[in-house]
Amino acid sequence: MGEVITQANRRRLIELYESGKTVAESCRLLEIGYAGASKLIRRYRQEGAQALEVGFYRCGKKSPYTQEIRDAISSAMQQNNRLGAPIIRSRLLAGGLYAKVPHERTIQRWMTAQGVSIPRGRRPKQNKDYATQAHDTWQVDAKERVTTADGETHTYLSITDEATTTFLKGHVFPLNPFDEKG
Repeated sequence: MGEVITQANRRRLIELYESGKTVAESCRLLEIGYAGASKLIRRYRQEGAQALEVGFYRCGKKSPYTQEIRDAISSAMQQNNRLGAPIIRSRLLAGGLYAKVPHERTIQRWMTAQGVSIPRGRRPKQNKDYATQAHDTWQVDAKERVTTADGETHTYLSITDEATTTFLKGHVFPLNPFDEKG
């Protein structure tokens, strides 16, 4: 994309054009792009001196939605702020009055911009404070009905230090003989 032609070069370009120079000659003299210069001269012929003003207002993507549908969505949001974007969109589609209805996400962005809807977002992460010193917290874990190599069923109890992740003690003992065998 070319650079913006400065105001001084715009005026000079028109002076050169009116004095009879071609667009190509004027561009070489002023060291500006041909496409931008020819477009500026064409606009100058149509609009006059107003074409010399920098027109950044013409830049950017235009919205495909009419002001009428924006007003309908805005009034629906203000009437009942508990209505969500899916409900508002489905009501607009059911009415059949509009040729193009915005997507739910677009309506949600408009709602957030107007301060009608505050997005929920994610829940804050829970603070998990783990032990930092040895023997502050022990983790006790039991595994029941572990079958050993000799075919016996036992329970295994292990104790581990949380901070150092060191195995402290393990104990294997048989199941209660009165329990049902698994």
